[in-house]
Amino acid sequence: MRIKFLRKTDTSSMGSCPALYLADNGHHVVQGWRTDRSAHDRFPDLDDAETVVRVPADVVTGDIPEDHPAVRTAPDGTYLVRGLCLDDEAHAQLRDLADDETAVEVTFAIPTCP
Repeated sequence: MRIKFLRKTDTSSMGSCPALYLADNGHHVVQGWRTDRSAHDRFPDLDDAETVVRVPADVVTGDIPEDHPAVRTAPDGTYLVRGLCLDDEAHAQLRDLADDETAVEVTFAIPTCP
């Protein structure tokens, strides 16, 4: 999978920050802060191949809606985003990845009206 950088959070200065990418398969890749068990518990059916990242809302706003099945709003207003863990090749394409960050591939289809 090849990924293309779209944007970082508006509060970014330099260095590592949550970011959004578009994969060549049409899925979004969300780079964010690693989360603890309490964030994972917000997604009761989380699979072993998945994880959850935390990002400021502006990272995904306009591309992944707040009511998307892979998104939960945290009490502090940030978003918890669920997705598949990246393989090493995709992970190597991330920009400015900090030690407390990882990324997920958001694979849930965006709901549409019948």
